[in-house]
Amino acid sequence: MSAASQYILLLSIINAIGAWSVAFCIRGGLLSASHAAIAGAGGYAAGWTILHANNYFLAWLAGIGAGIVLALVLGLATVRIRGLLAAVATLVLGEALIASISGIQALGADIGLTGLPLRVGLDQGIVALAVVIVLGMVVYKTRLSIQLPLLANSRDVLASVGSRPTSSYLAMMAISGAAAGIAGVLNAFSAGLVQPSDLAIDTSLTWLIYAVVGGAFSNIGPIVVALAMTEIELQSGLGEPAQLLINGAVLIVVLVVRPGGLLGRHSTRLVDTRRRGLRGPPTSAFSRARWPGRRSRAPTE
Repeated sequence: MSAASQYILLLSIINAIGAWSVAFCIRGGLLSASHAAIAGAGGYAAGWTILHANNYFLAWLAGIGAGIVLALVLGLATVRIRGLLAAVATLVLGEALIASISGIQALGADIGLTGLPLRVGLDQGIVALAVVIVLGMVVYKTRLSIQLPLLANSRDVLASVGSRPTSSYLAMMAISGAAAGIAGVLNAFSAGLVQPSDLAIDTSLTWLIYAVVGGAFSNIGPIVVALAMTEIELQSGLGEPAQLLINGAVLIVVLVVRPGGLLGRHSTRLVDTRRRGLRGPPTSAFSRARWPGRRSRAPTE
């Protein structure tokens, strides 16, 4: 494989991880337009650390940590709002982050951080993608996988089964932020620089399209679609306006034909939450007969 092909595949992997991070938030009801800004901030943190501490491992920790912290800040700002208003809030916060970073001289202001070591290749990208996939599989085995649809649709029900919606929401944001931070570090150390343009909203919207087309409730759907669509876009040599037009058309077709995404599900149903670690609900939330997994008992004398 040529160096150019390897670099294109690495960019596809970065987009795949970014799309996964956006999809994870969609499961909990948040349409984020600021995840590229979170990823870019992770890249800045990793770049600044490698330039001043010259420690590659510490740079990775700084990038992922920055992604988690900023995602938690975004979560605290949006935990009480939902729907379109929450999406607009993520857009505003993302733009504010771009403006803030552009004005910090220690981070290179409008130029950004340059001269970063090219420490990331295709093999590191594949390992990072594998880590994200495994992370999704681990989360699926936890109670959080049941809590996310309830966060999106009925937080009162989630509270009624003994869980704290705010804690679940922030856990979702932290995991999503960690994945975005990984994407940001990969981008910084593969390009050798990180700039304010890396935080732009168009990248966030592209990741959002990949997530929806692939299926937000699928662990690998957004990844597969992001890999395929990025590869096609870069190999075709189409300009950005044509790419945006094609992405928009694909999104519309998928939303009409298969709303759950190409590899996702059309609907989400409740499963036996006690099997995943949730406590049973009080009778005020559900009738005993309708709660999944509950067996009726014969009356006793």
